[in-house]
Parts: sequence; structure tokens; C-alpha cells
Amino acid sequence: PSSFLPHFGLGIVYKDRSEYELAIPHFRSALEAEPDSVPILRNLGETYQLGGQEREAISVLEKALELDSQNRSLLFILALSYESLESYDRAIKLLERLTYLKPVNSEVYYHLGFSYGRQNRLALAHYNFGIYFRKQGKTQKAEFHFQKAGNLSGSDPSLRKKIQDAAKGLL
Repeated sequence: PSSFLPHFGLGIVYKDRSEYELAIPHFRSALEAEPDSVPILRNLGETYQLGGQEREAISVLEKALELDSQNRSLLFILALSYESLESYDRAIKLLERLTYLKPVNSEVYYHLGFSYGRQNRLALAHYNFGIYFRKQGKTQKAEFHFQKAGNLSGSDPSLRKKIQDAAKGLL
């Protein structure tokens, strides 16, 4: 009962079964024994998120990120929680950080496109959707989004260059 491992294991089993209300107490018990365990914090935060408890997820995931600031999965699921709460600036900040940590999961670009779109920053939204579809091998969709991004970039020369560089070989 006092060991963190059985509680952590049961938490994972319940989380995998989508029984989040049963998983949370086990993760919390494991966390009492190992308060600085990034895997426990990440699983607890993800369980809160999957159960629709975004604010609790953010609180736990922020603590985990303090312990491991380069953890890609933490950055991503924390960004998704902020996105769910419509805190697009915070989501974008985390997602942009992920673009510098290689290799970059294509879903990062999808969520960047979505979050920029929600802020009505359409050139950046289409630019990121273009990258997403290019990574998915969907050339026609990538071309469409890069063209839209170029048309919407206005007089921003650095954005226009980023779009042209990303679209090389497609357009």
C-alpha cells in the first residue's frame, strides 16, 4: 500500500480502460510517495485531460514541465489543454517550442494551424496546415494551404520567405 509502483500500475490500467475517476486516486497515491516523478505527473495530467478536467491537467502538467522542460509529450498535452480552454496564446507558445525539438510530430503543425486560425491569424494558420499536410504526404492539400498562406501574408517579407521555403518542391 505504501509503495508507489502498484498505485502507478493500477492508475495506468484504469486510464487505459478510460476509467479516469478510478485512475486518478491511484496516480495521486503514487505521487504522494514520489512527488517529483515526471511519469506519474504526466499520466495524472493526461488522465485529468482525458476526463475533461483541463484546469487540473494544466496544474499537474505545469509542475511536471518545471521538472523536465524539454519533454515533448508534456509540452504537447499541456498545449492541448490550453487549446481546449481557448487559451490559444499559451497553446501556441508551447507548440512553437515543440517545432524546435526534433523530430517534430506532424500533429504539432495541425494544432498550430488550428490555434492560429482561432485567433484569426490566417496566414500562419494556413502555413502550419501546409506543413501538416506536406508531412502527411497530401501534396494537393499542402499546396492549397501554402498558396492561401502566401496570399494572406500581405507585406510581411519574413513570413512570405518562410512560406516559400516550406512550399519548395510543391508549388
